[in-house]
Amino acid sequence: MMRRISLGLCALVAMIGLARANVIVETVHFPSSPTPPCWTSNNNSFTTKCVTIGTGSCGNSSSNYTGTCIVYVENGSTGSCTAQTPPVLQTPPANSFQCGTISAGIALLRATSADWLLLKMGDTFSNQDFLSACKLNGISATAPLLFSYYGSGNRPLVEPTGNGYMTSGSTECAGGGNYIAFIGIEFYAPGRDPGNAAYNYTAAATDVWGIYLINSPNVMTWFLIEDCKFSFFGHNVDLEPFDGGNTFLTRRNIILNAWSPNAYTYRTSNRAQGMYTNNGTANGAETTYQNLFDSNGWNATLNAPTPVSCSNANPTTCTWGGTLAFMPGADASLVAFGGTLPSGLTAYTLYCTINTNTGAGTFQITPVNPSSTGTYDPEDATAPCPYGSPIGVTSSVSGTTVQWADAGQNEFDRNLYDDNPGTDFEQNISTRSSSSCFQFRGGATMRDNVCSDSPSGGVVGSTTCVGACPTSIINDNSWLNGIDGTSSSVAYYNINASTNSWGFQIQANGADITNNVTANSTIGTSAAWAWDISAGYTGITLTGNPISDWGTCPSVIDADSNTISGNTCTSSGFSTATIGAYNAQLADCASLAGGCAATTAAFIKSAAARAPGTWPAELAADAVNTYVRNLFGLSP
Repeated sequence: MMRRISLGLCALVAMIGLARANVIVETVHFPSSPTPPCWTSNNNSFTTKCVTIGTGSCGNSSSNYTGTCIVYVENGSTGSCTAQTPPVLQTPPANSFQCGTISAGIALLRATSADWLLLKMGDTFSNQDFLSACKLNGISATAPLLFSYYGSGNRPLVEPTGNGYMTSGSTECAGGGNYIAFIGIEFYAPGRDPGNAAYNYTAAATDVWGIYLINSPNVMTWFLIEDCKFSFFGHNVDLEPFDGGNTFLTRRNIILNAWSPNAYTYRTSNRAQGMYTNNGTANGAETTYQNLFDSNGWNATLNAPTPVSCSNANPTTCTWGGTLAFMPGADASLVAFGGTLPSGLTAYTLYCTINTNTGAGTFQITPVNPSSTGTYDPEDATAPCPYGSPIGVTSSVSGTTVQWADAGQNEFDRNLYDDNPGTDFEQNISTRSSSSCFQFRGGATMRDNVCSDSPSGGVVGSTTCVGACPTSIINDNSWLNGIDGTSSSVAYYNINASTNSWGFQIQANGADITNNVTANSTIGTSAAWAWDISAGYTGITLTGNPISDWGTCPSVIDADSNTISGNTCTSSGFSTATIGAYNAQLADCASLAGGCAATTAAFIKSAAARAPGTWPAELAADAVNTYVRNLFGLSP
């Protein structure tokens, strides 16, 4: 006989035993009942995780247990590293049956099973990853293979040297990646974080992913990512198996700071993004719900060595000096700026100068030789100097600070790009994106999302659906605090970005757009619009969407006689319709990580500090939207 029991009831299970044939329910979220909603969730809860009780014994990847085997991983443990039968233990004895590394734990998991691998909360797993799990599968959406945590404290922190988890069509991964769940794990790339002592400019240019599903040869039916945190990868989350018909569930994740100094511009096929999904042309069942996206596609921190000097004239010019390593006689474009000089290479000194108004650059290499001076394009990936464009220079008596951004500040570097027809995207917060907060294909459903401090609220683009594309639903969202793409004062975007502050752009036939707020573009009336229905697209209804201080009224572009009505437009009067103003009026803001400042940064700091398994409603998109809609007299 097989039964289900939910995570977190270890003490209860220990008291009542396992003799009952009925299912025991996690009482934290649901009342007791004979049939729990295992591996389901609703708007107010996390997924209820249920182990399967079976017969036989656990131990290793060949064990005969008919239910869920549980593998515990405590970093550096000297335990026996053996899989255990349920119930889940939150405080197992030290150095008993735990594994000391993630890879050792993965080796105990069975090829197709409902097994769980749990990392100890509060532990840091440096130079470790889940790559050896790429060939494994769960059994079903109600009996997946789970990677999660046990104990108490912070999310277990996984710091891979490259990718965190990846499927592919390669032989070692063939057929893997189906019915997998990642819940409550933090993925972090310290070598790509300019604020970390481990940061390396050359390493930061490496193309890496937090979770990457690509070219799986089998149909990937179901995959869940919930309550995880990702930061500083080139792509934090990338879901594109290209086999269609997939169900991707991404819920309550914190997705921050995906960027690269040189590999993700419009000149390449790669993109620095918080999350990208692509099911091919098939209509997948994708739900992206209550996630936080912030500062993806760029990095405001100087990600090159500190300049030797900067002039205070206009235009400002900054000069960098550093060690240049390349093979004698090789072209300077093969250099690695900074880092340790590899064995057998010759050290030179490289000086790079950039005009911060035009972006034009010159370089000089010493010892001087005929090929060691010249000009370069700072947006050219082969350039010998720090790559990108400086977007803000601040001078003072104490010195000059130069902020440096990814040169790929364009439509392909952003918080989120969903390339699937019919995506369901609800109650997400997207702020300080390199370009658009959200980009989707036709047939998307967007409800109750918040976008702020970005040059574009979003785009719904044309697509090819299986059959007729459903109508796009864009209701009850807020586009706030639009940013000028060329503003050096805000220091988000490079000098070559377009001078736009979009609200939302429609490039697909058929859309119902109602009850959205667009307010407070920071560039005033110049080159800004709230809604743009691109020429040639019809079947669009745009009604009841208030607009304030966003370009010149009516701030709606439509060349094809779509249904446009009731979109009130004012030039001012709603200055408090911002995330910062919302944050400042929170009753308990002083106790939050970001404090009470009336800034987007303060709110995001508090929201990103959310502990695993907790959901402060006041830091959710629904609460921000309710605040904004109340200002405009709209129903919550």
